Amino acid sequence: MKTGLKTLNLLDMIQSDPEYFRTLLTPSGKLTCEDLYKVFVPTLNEQLQDGSLSEKERESLQHMERFLEELTVAQNEGGDSSESNTIPSEMLMKDFPEKMLHFTTSLLNIPCHMGLVVTVEFLEEGTDDLPESSTCGNTLRIPTGVAYNEFRKRLVTAVTFGYVGTDQS
Repeated sequence: MKTGLKTLNLLDMIQSDPEYFRTLLTPSGKLTCEDLYKVFVPTLNEQLQDGSLSEKERESLQHMERFLEELTVAQNEGGDSSESNTIPSEMLMKDFPEKMLHFTTSLLNIPCHMGLVVTVEFLEEGTDDLPESSTCGNTLRIPTGVAYNEFRKRLVTAVTFGYVGTDQS
């Protein structure tokens, strides 16, 4: 990549004024919950694309969608969602959308002009596991067979504590 950038003298220009190129090559502004909601359009892994989702897997996908919707509403209202009162405002103040994106993809921003897709897989039912991610493949593994409040609690815990210890914490 460096060789290609050097060919057009672009590397020298980027190094001479990195801030200018940062505004051109990365999105501006703070990542919002709405941005996050657009990124988390679940693409099911190949084994599940044939329509063989169980009822509990469908329910987990609905939980994920509900969580992202509530997070978006809460951020737009500047605090707790008045409808459900489930997303604490302190999560929004602690850059939760960025942490969620970083937990799942290892990215701090959504790349400009690139479609970012998150593959959703399911953890084995009956485990007390937290959601897991594989940042190399932009994969999120979510629990099945749990009520929405438990799902939300596990997701928030995984994202919050999964972020601790990274070079961004």
